[in-house]
Amino acid sequence: MEFKSIRLEKAILNSLISTLMLIFYPVCLEGVTKSYISSLEWEKRIVLFNIREKDNTVFERIESWINANKCQIEERNIAVIPFINGENHQYFFPIHLRSTGVWLIGYDGEVKAYSKSFELLEQITNLIDLMPIRKIEMQQNKSEC
Repeated sequence: MEFKSIRLEKAILNSLISTLMLIFYPVCLEGVTKSYISSLEWEKRIVLFNIREKDNTVFERIESWINANKCQIEERNIAVIPFINGENHQYFFPIHLRSTGVWLIGYDGEVKAYSKSFELLEQITNLIDLMPIRKIEMQQNKSEC
């Protein structure tokens, strides 16, 4: 009789634990809202950069580029994703992109250009304009910039 009672208590305890997990699991996940860069495939082109935390000169240069090219960035459907020491509050840093620099990632998720030098920023729009899908976009839509 005691054996059945212990099994019943374990079953009730397991059921209670499962119920509590279902209730509190979403609350635990609330702080974990990061996505993978691959979630943007076929939706956005990506300009991803990773800088060192103390590299304010580079960060200011990137901000300046973004502000000067807002129209071109929007027109080319670019998501600009900054990482500082491989950290970003919204996205996980792609493991295969371990160094600092700038990456241009196409709709297909493939790296189209990379440079440790942030000079690449000045070439981004021209590089995108050479891509086959962008050529079609340019034929279909007149530039607003």
